Amino acid sequence: MISLDDVALLLRGWRENESRLRVVVQSPVFSFSGLCTLFKAEGESLGFWVGDFATRENALSFSVAECAFDFGDVSADAPDAVIPLGDRVLSGIVGSRRDFKIAIMLLADKPSKL
Repeated sequence: MISLDDVALLLRGWRENESRLRVVVQSPVFSFSGLCTLFKAEGESLGFWVGDFATRENALSFSVAECAFDFGDVSADAPDAVIPLGDRVLSGIVGSRRDFKIAIMLLADKPSKL
């Protein structure tokens, strides 16, 4: 397990690099799965830009109060190293509490098109 402070530190590094993330959230009243970038990791709140990274018009924020977190790197040959959209997962943070789960996956950069 890792602390919320460590989660915020990791996520801020991913934000500084404008890293592509896959975020999956599940609760009894809400489910979300999408490509995102981080815009906020402060206190018990995480905020993500959703979709088109150039416009940054759509965002979601989540309270992660009372979540227990785990972090891990994903080896290239692991069965879950590639998500259904074809993106390769490098690392992941998973948080959960009784009624809420969030998975934040750091994705490899897409090759640039010439």
